[in-house]
Amino acid sequence: MWLDFSAMSLIGVVRRLFGRGGEPPLALGKAALERKDYDAALRYLSEALRRQPAASEAHFYLGVLRAEQGEQRAALGHYLRCLELGGRSPNLLNNLAATHASLGEIPAATRRYEEALALEPNHSEACTGLGRMLQEQGDYARALELYDRALRREPGAYAASFHKAQILLVRGEFKQGFKHFAARPNRVFSPERQRYKFVRGALPRDLRGKSVIVLGGGVIGVVNRQLGIGSFAPRLDSKGNSVRGVKTLRMLSDDLGLHAFECTNTGSTFIEHLIS
Repeated sequence: MWLDFSAMSLIGVVRRLFGRGGEPPLALGKAALERKDYDAALRYLSEALRRQPAASEAHFYLGVLRAEQGEQRAALGHYLRCLELGGRSPNLLNNLAATHASLGEIPAATRRYEEALALEPNHSEACTGLGRMLQEQGDYARALELYDRALRREPGAYAASFHKAQILLVRGEFKQGFKHFAARPNRVFSPERQRYKFVRGALPRDLRGKSVIVLGGGVIGVVNRQLGIGSFAPRLDSKGNSVRGVKTLRMLSDDLGLHAFECTNTGSTFIEHLIS
């Protein structure tokens, strides 16, 4: 009986110290995060912090967890705490920068991206993140240089290739621009998480495996038998519609009286009426 009791006690101690199956809670939390089991990840990572309050890695993965759940402010707190505890690394600084950017804190995001690149000059995600910010500010030359660095480090970095293609097309370099658009097949935009992802079976069977890209952002407005207006702007909303395209067509509908059920101007004078 004594031996049995001792064995059971030992098992209990191991489980309390290391979690299920003898694994430490940090490892269990990381595994749960990878399989998107957020409740389990939060439970294990919180337990890891309870046992080791100065565990910077636990704060890092809690930041990743909160960011994936859309709780950017909470993610920022964990990343900053990780930094305070000595967990400074290119990946941490990149995640910190991306979180600042998602909160609209552009100067802080720029500083963190530059700090990440100071540690690892060709960090693919940091190059792409800073490049996107510079692209939005109109600094195309530096953005292209950063995208090229990302692609040298990771030739399959689709976000870098996509945004480089945008700049090339704006500059009129159509051949190179479309080459980068077609660099990876069967990719579509995921508006919920603002990322690009691979989608198997997204194309008809006869197109699979070919250099075909599926893009979104086009909106067409039609007044039956009278007029058609199209717009293209790739930034999508949560329903997959172009944010600026919808806004533009709504404005035209209101200002020019183009609502399909309210338009009273018909016949050959319709366009003349709009112009006048």
